[in-house]
Amino acid sequence: LVFSSSATVYGWPKEVPCREDFPRSAANPYGRTKLFIEEIRHDIYGSDSEWKIILLRYFNPVGAHPSGYIGEDPWEYQTMLCLLYSKLP
Repeated sequence: LVFSSSATVYGWPKEVPCREDFPRSAANPYGRTKLFIEEIRHDIYGSDSEWKIILLRYFNPVGAHPSGYIGEDPWEYQTMLCLLYSKLP
């Protein structure tokens, strides 16, 4: 079972870059739902260790560095997500 989570489960970490072992404390409803589902997955594995569960926590999957010097240029190229979305029926 693969679950697509998010770095938002860490809330506002006191230092960056954020590490996987940082305390989790989501700061918004989106992060809280991701954290809640992660906890459910943990409970499922705790009740039956036959489950194969992977959590993927994405850190800024789209976007550029705040300086604008690295990352994509949204005015020049379409992002993959926009491209895929435009192909949906």
